[in-house]
Amino acid sequence: AKFKTKTMNTVRTIQTVLRHYHQRHSKAILNIPSASSLASSSFITKTQCRHMGTGTRGARGHGWLRKYRAGLGGRHLQGRYHMRDITKLSAINDQMFALNNRNRDSTQSLSSSSSTTTTSSSSKSSSTSSLPSLAFLDLAVEGHTNTQRITIELASTALPQTCQNFIHLCNSDYKGTKLFRIEKRVGLCFGDTTTGKNNGTDGRCHDAAVGENHHHDNDDADIKDNKNTSTTIAHTGFFAHEPLVLSHSQKGMVSMLSSGLDKNDSRFLITTEEDSPQLDGKYVAFGRVQDGMKELEDIVAGIFTKRGIPTMDVTIQNCGVL
Repeated sequence: AKFKTKTMNTVRTIQTVLRHYHQRHSKAILNIPSASSLASSSFITKTQCRHMGTGTRGARGHGWLRKYRAGLGGRHLQGRYHMRDITKLSAINDQMFALNNRNRDSTQSLSSSSSTTTTSSSSKSSSTSSLPSLAFLDLAVEGHTNTQRITIELASTALPQTCQNFIHLCNSDYKGTKLFRIEKRVGLCFGDTTTGKNNGTDGRCHDAAVGENHHHDNDDADIKDNKNTSTTIAHTGFFAHEPLVLSHSQKGMVSMLSSGLDKNDSRFLITTEEDSPQLDGKYVAFGRVQDGMKELEDIVAGIFTKRGIPTMDVTIQNCGVL
């Protein structure tokens, strides 16, 4: 009985509060002012206007998902790459590749106008300018008799060390290697030249790409142990990063895969997406596919994978420079 009376008192209290609330708002709604009162400033000061909140709750509640899907809205709704200008980045890529033609024209004019000189600086510049700017990969897919040629344009003037490593490996070690990984939303991974399993866990760069600035993990220990002996220490298979002047803002960009900073080896990646901003700042892009992009897209779409590992063999049957 006590519980019932307490419940009834609570219900009456709620009904009283709701009655007063509705009476107050019904007066404000039904008491429509005249045109003369609207013109007077006294009505504006006396009338209390109630609006929905215009803060973050109102912003989320009024079409934020529709704006998000349409590409509208603030940067906090679009992610970290919302302000990425793909057109500008693609134009910078074109300028980097155009340096090959400019360097070739300048070397031809210099060779025709001046005589040959034997200096160290001239030999370095000639070796850089003599790097080819086109390479090719002939891919053989399991179950198909015809090979598919992929032509790659190299930024050999802007990134000479990375392109030199790729060119030397195309002339020697890349032949016979297989595609070891397919990332459906990124691209194709090649270039495992060390492991027999072709699982992409390791790679080794060419000896000519190491140069004088190569890094050894155990150099200090070897020098301490061999103070009085003149021994040659083999390099660890890595070479340093070059400037990240090319961005992955185009389909078919070719970049070196690395296991860390200044640890580029023989593995490389060919992108199959229109834009891959997550790769910028991590991998050094040094080329782009000039011909054969459709064949690469067919490989990505037509080969099943098990956690990224292709179920069919895609072998580099032949490779080299043009």
